[in-house]
Amino acid sequence: MIRAVLYARVPSLSFDMAPQVSGLENFIRSRGWNIVGQYGDVASGDDPRPNWRALLADAGANRFDVVVIWNFLFASSADQFITALDRFNALGVGLVSVTEKFDSRSDVGKLTTAAMRAFYEFERRRRGERVSLALEARRSRGLAIGRPGRKDLSEDKVRADYAVMGSIRKTARLNGCSRDTVRRILAGRRKSTSRAA
Repeated sequence: MIRAVLYARVPSLSFDMAPQVSGLENFIRSRGWNIVGQYGDVASGDDPRPNWRALLADAGANRFDVVVIWNFLFASSADQFITALDRFNALGVGLVSVTEKFDSRSDVGKLTTAAMRAFYEFERRRRGERVSLALEARRSRGLAIGRPGRKDLSEDKVRADYAVMGSIRKTARLNGCSRDTVRRILAGRRKSTSRAA
């Protein structure tokens, strides 16, 4: 019997995850598959998704055969979606979306995956070309490139705010810096130029 797990996600606590979980359970049972696990996150954008990371780790440990999601919005970006598909394919794990009627193990699913990957690569190259052209235009006009450094940014405050909120996006907004800056501070890669706040 196929071992299936479900993954549910809602953007905030104001949304009820129960209907999504119930719908996923009903779908899995209707296929005659065995539910061997449930994962869910309350996350929006690039907020941390600890249960998604746990699901990926369990996939690597061969704990299930297929992941069932409600829709493609389980991923925060096209990059995350393609990365997840590639990882599952490499592990022999299927990805099934209830809403899109997508099964990565079927012939149609494989064709759809190939088309999505090609489109993603095309868009990524075009985006890179646009950024390169914009940077070259700024250089040719003698303009500065990039955001000026924040000497008044307190790394300790950023870490404390993140510990309370658990959201990179909200921490960045609160501190008036980029999400990449928050990630670098949390990873300990940013040189300390801050004064105590």
